[in-house]
Amino acid sequence: MRTETAGVTETLIESAKKEFLEHGFQNANLRRISSESGVSTGSIYTRFGDKAGLFSAVVKPAADGLMELYLEA
Repeated sequence: MRTETAGVTETLIESAKKEFLEHGFQNANLRRISSESGVSTGSIYTRFGDKAGLFSAVVKPAADGLMELYLEA
């Protein structure tokens, strides 16, 4: 079950990346992300809370990488 859940989360994040890159944060639409990923909008809200939470999950790996580089300098 955990693998399945992890797969859903990764699928959502990948679909969200595309949506945010194409439409920007303001115009990104959770229904399009839901449709693209095949996951209900309810699952998005359950996992991330809202669009801002999903955006945070999308950018966190890059932000963490930048912070690591900054701290090493």
